[in-house]
Amino acid sequence: MKITKEARMHLETAELLIRGIQQSIKINDSEPGTPPPEHSIESIKRRCIQARQELLQLEHGVSPY
Repeated sequence: MKITKEARMHLETAELLIRGIQQSIKINDSEPGTPPPEHSIESIKRRCIQARQELLQLEHGVSPY
């Protein structure tokens, strides 16, 4: 299987987005009150959408040959 350099970058970006999402969820679960904008529910949703887009780009960059 071959993975292009560009596809690897999409994978790394998706991983970073997912780590950020996990951090935001932990902050939302542990701190009462309104979270800062970078940890808001809307921010988490936007990062989920972006991570999904990055994974779709990765899918297109992976070749079985």
